[in-house]
Amino acid sequence: MNEKELVFATNNAHKLVEVRAIFEGTGIRILSLRDVDCNHETVEDGKTFYENARKKAREIAEITGRPAVADDTGLCVDALGGAPGVYSARFAPEGERCEKLLSVMDGKEDRRAHFETSAVLVFPDGREITAVGRVDGEITLEKRGDNHFGYDPVFYSTEAKKTFAELDMAEKNAISHRGRAFANLLTKMKEENLL
Repeated sequence: MNEKELVFATNNAHKLVEVRAIFEGTGIRILSLRDVDCNHETVEDGKTFYENARKKAREIAEITGRPAVADDTGLCVDALGGAPGVYSARFAPEGERCEKLLSVMDGKEDRRAHFETSAVLVFPDGREITAVGRVDGEITLEKRGDNHFGYDPVFYSTEAKKTFAELDMAEKNAISHRGRAFANLLTKMKEENLL
């Protein structure tokens, strides 16, 4: 497995930090696209989180000739019929997503929501391992917390009893959708003797 290195198929610096923290101590080094001199940007046109994650990982594995891992994540809000879902990153520009979501949710009583992540590991020979993670919660009435990106300040985790933006990285990774998806992926990698 190429000295236990995986290329993480993302250009999102926040995701890279989170996933490197999740893999810390596993013996697997997470490389960024920059680390392997790759500036490819995958067009995310899948209808599901899995389709987008698989496409990203497959393209980077083919381009770099190395095992590549990718995830696709979204916030699914019950009152919005599951939106923004796979369009979460395109719902509004970074820095404006919370405000837009709060505006769209104004007056709605049902504030249930969940974050979902699909993680896919693809090897250059075409083999793949997939995993999912989910965390339930609700949309707050206002932003809370400082440690965040994306929708973290308006997503209240019923498990943590705080918004994601009120948790530090270790606390968030322990219960988050992305943390759970990658923990599940690591378990599957161990089962297949890839660790």
